[in-house]
Amino acid sequence: MSKKDEQIGELYDNVSTLHAKVRALKLLLLQVANIVNKDVKPLGPLNDARFYMLRNAAAMGDWDDVDMLIQADRSIVAATNSLEETALHFLVVEDRLDAVKGLAELGCDVNGNSTSILPMEEAALLSHYEMVDLLVQLGARINVSELLRQAEERNGKKGRKQVKSILTSHKIKTK
Repeated sequence: MSKKDEQIGELYDNVSTLHAKVRALKLLLLQVANIVNKDVKPLGPLNDARFYMLRNAAAMGDWDDVDMLIQADRSIVAATNSLEETALHFLVVEDRLDAVKGLAELGCDVNGNSTSILPMEEAALLSHYEMVDLLVQLGARINVSELLRQAEERNGKKGRKQVKSILTSHKIKTK
């Protein structure tokens, strides 16, 4: 084995060790976040640190970390930011189709847990029509009249027509 091959092998071992340490640190941070969230008595909506861990891993497409975080703490999928958005809801707003699909496949609720607006409605409001289609495919809860209203509010009759077309393509009655 050449000197260069030995150096490459050593570098690979170092990277693997570093990756394992980073994963262990993420699990430790998850435990700390759980402790802090239990001890804090918020005056209003609270940013849950676990929200950012899950959102960031999903946004970067690091599915090994996403899976690890969910396996370590199943309640992380319900962690929210100060707007009461779950990581999946936030990624709907950001129109991150791949991340939303990945989180849904790992069992995240496509309806989120916001008390104000559903991810589906927000996707329609923001003209994220591919996201509306994906959320329909993933079984998101649909309030047809509210969904059409949200689409029309931002984009007029064109937005309403676009969402109506998506719903009818999935054989969902719009009247």
